[in-house]
Amino acid sequence: PAVLNVDQVTYNITVTANPGVPVPNTGVTDTLPSNANLVAGSSQTSKGSCTENAGAKTVTCSLGTMTQGDVVTISLKVTPAAKGTMTNTAVVNFQGTDTNAQDNKTSVDTTVQVHADLATTATAVTASPNNGDPFATLIKDDLTYIANVVNNGPSQSTDVTFTASLPAGATFVSAKASRGKPCTQSGGTVSCDLQAMASDAQATVTIFVIPTVVGALNFQASAAVASDETDPVSGNNSATLLNTAVDNPS
Repeated sequence: PAVLNVDQVTYNITVTANPGVPVPNTGVTDTLPSNANLVAGSSQTSKGSCTENAGAKTVTCSLGTMTQGDVVTISLKVTPAAKGTMTNTAVVNFQGTDTNAQDNKTSVDTTVQVHADLATTATAVTASPNNGDPFATLIKDDLTYIANVVNNGPSQSTDVTFTASLPAGATFVSAKASRGKPCTQSGGTVSCDLQAMASDAQATVTIFVIPTVVGALNFQASAAVASDETDPVSGNNSATLLNTAVDNPS
């Protein structure tokens, strides 16, 4: 099974007494995954009692004597601590000899995934709106593109990069981001390393250009998440502004 790193995982363990003589001093030792943390007080058993050792990452349950037909259920909860595979192992032990010791141990693997939904929106701001139209500007007037990037979670994104393709009919002036490293521009593409973004964190990228030709300017911006995380809604990673009209001064 697969879970998110923000999920809580419940392990259920079943101990059954097969036909035979009563089994005294029955116990279960559950070894938690190394990359998970026990939820304090979460261990429960339908018979006997359990002792939690969060530091040793173990839960030990004393079930007492089990007789033929007894079925004991044990449950405990953990929270993933890192991406990867969690392996939980439970071993039953008792006083006496087991004729089939192979079924006294069981393990289960759980894949921990990290999801971070990045979303990008963009707008254009003109220094001198042409005829009152905020999406129209004059040639050689300042034109500002503002892109907003938000991490909708549920997890932190450890390495967020922002890229923007500038219009062919505009001269790049500068670009800055509200977080991360300084932005760079090469060949009409602006790149900004926004670095790690926690869930609900936001970043604003401001790009200044000067239109040099009359006509429509198209601006495309996108946010990309590194391979450490999976973006479950990739369709909102990009934003496109079309037809910012440029005209000659009257």
